[in-house]
Amino acid sequence: MADRVEQALKRAYLWDEVKDRLNEDALLLSGGQQQRLCIARALILE
Repeated sequence: MADRVEQALKRAYLWDEVKDRLNEDALLLSGGQQQRLCIARALILE
């Protein structure tokens, strides 16, 4: 599962920005980062 999450975050161009902050609240992300997180979630479902 961790590999799928990492790949989805990379495909959404978010991995480099959040890889060290995975245990933090998503509300601390910027608006654009939150949008890319939603994209990554959708990519996992593919």
